[in-house]
Amino acid sequence: MSTAAEIQQAIGAARSQVRAAGDAWAVGNFQRIVEAVTFLPSAVEIVRRANELLLSASPTVRRQAQTHAAALAGEVTQLARLLDSSAAFYRGIATRVQGAGAAYDSCGLAAAPPESPRSADIEV
Repeated sequence: MSTAAEIQQAIGAARSQVRAAGDAWAVGNFQRIVEAVTFLPSAVEIVRRANELLLSASPTVRRQAQTHAAALAGEVTQLARLLDSSAAFYRGIATRVQGAGAAYDSCGLAAAPPESPRSADIEV
C-alpha cells in the first residue's frame, strides 16, 4: 500500500471513530456519554500515526491529504460543538436548580463560586 493510501485510510478510520463518538453521545444518558468518550483515544492514536506518515511524505502526498484532514477537522469541530452545547445545557440546569450562577476558572473548568461580598464594616 502506498503512503498516500495509508494516510487516506488512517484519516478515514479516525473520522469513523469521531463519528461513532458523536453517534453514541446522548446528553441525558451518562452511560452513553462514557461510551462516546471511549472512541476518542483510538482516533487520537490513528491521527498520530497518520501525522508520522505525513511528516515523511512528499509534498504531493501532503497536498492530497489536505482534503481528508480538513474533513476530519470539520467532524472534530462538530463534536466539540456538541460537547460544548451539552456542557452549557448542564450549567444552565445547575444554575436554575441551585439558584446560583456557576463559576469557572480561566480554562473553562468548574471552580468554587466566589464568596458573596459581605457588607464591609465602615469605621467612621
